[in-house]
Amino acid sequence: VSLKQRVDLDDAFFAKADELLGKAEAAVAGKPDYLRRIAKERAVIDYVRLTRRMKLKPFDQKLVMERLGKNYRIACEDYLSKGGVQKSMNKLQVFFKGLQAKIPAVKEFKDVNIVVDLAWPQLTPHYSSKLINVSDAAGGKAMAVEGRKPNGDLQFGFYNVTDKKQVHTITIKRKLLPQDEKFHFYPIGKVILSPKSYVWADRSWYIQRELNEFYESNGMPNDYKIFISIKVQGPAYVSGSKKKNAVMVDRILLIRPKKGESTPSGIALPVELAKRKVEHDLSWQQLKALPAYKVAKVSDIDAAGKVALKLSKGVKHGVLQYGLYDRVKKRMLSVRKIATAKFAKDEKFHLYSLGKVKLSSSCYVWIHPTCYIQRSLNEFYQPEGNNYYEVFVSLKIQGPAYVTGSNKNNAILLDRILLVR
Repeated sequence: VSLKQRVDLDDAFFAKADELLGKAEAAVAGKPDYLRRIAKERAVIDYVRLTRRMKLKPFDQKLVMERLGKNYRIACEDYLSKGGVQKSMNKLQVFFKGLQAKIPAVKEFKDVNIVVDLAWPQLTPHYSSKLINVSDAAGGKAMAVEGRKPNGDLQFGFYNVTDKKQVHTITIKRKLLPQDEKFHFYPIGKVILSPKSYVWADRSWYIQRELNEFYESNGMPNDYKIFISIKVQGPAYVSGSKKKNAVMVDRILLIRPKKGESTPSGIALPVELAKRKVEHDLSWQQLKALPAYKVAKVSDIDAAGKVALKLSKGVKHGVLQYGLYDRVKKRMLSVRKIATAKFAKDEKFHLYSLGKVKLSSSCYVWIHPTCYIQRSLNEFYQPEGNNYYEVFVSLKIQGPAYVTGSNKNNAILLDRILLVR
């Protein structure tokens, strides 16, 4: 079991370890060889204590770091070459910098079971990637590949080294990339860790982070959902940008969803639902274009994830209607129609409720009287469970058919569906 998952390494454990090591040091006072052996034992205890600091009561972190620095060197000198000692001490200093770095909590994943959270102190350069200062990165630093001439698409994924298998490759076309040159979380997908595996980013694969240390060989689960936080900048990715082309990674999360809940989207929840229990959150990665119905997937600065489904051409506009339909029973489970006078006139995304509904095994959300925008909810139906939810859709309506005086093309856009208890 990884150190952060161990339940036995608690405050009582470290208190007892300190007591026993203190007695041992007192018993051999004045005997350098014996004290050196105890120092090496203390180094292991203190390293684990610092690693698990967020799960322990507050302690004198500065004192423990100073003691570990001295004792760790003793351990290195006994087992490593001169060059190896310096290399290991340099790694320890990076570890210490990480302890002192102010890595903010992940607001996009509130109340989510984050098992592993990797920020810059745990990221190591590979090939031509390097750790650079980035003001809006978690902790102020990110791993980056700069100055290359890419084709403008963003790629990232997960590779199983043990089985020599590329498990996930995610490609986001340039036209769907956020144009704000900021960090955004992207889901890599569901993985089962092997003894050797890694996450990678950029077409070059130069940004890598091994996950070997999190593999459990004792029967504990190795299944996770992985998210990676990436920023792209420069004209290859962002139209009109004056910055140097770069792909940056500042955070990698391994998440294990709670029973009965799907993986969060990685996008902050709407403020209206801050006190509600959102069990399923479907945003741009889970929304598919429907070319046969003229529903396109488009970049939109206002959308959750900066991407939305858009219905604009070939249909009559002016009516806002949406609902839930059972395709097997061929009946509506919910229908909502918003009067013109109640349309939001700011041409931005707003939440609209379908009310409390009971999901069936063959139902889908639809938008517009044509039902051309669709998203199936079959995967959330539980044969033996509770299928009642309040369903919300996040919609933007624009154009003169909806908003008097608008200069935009008539369109309805969907960027999110939320299932709430």
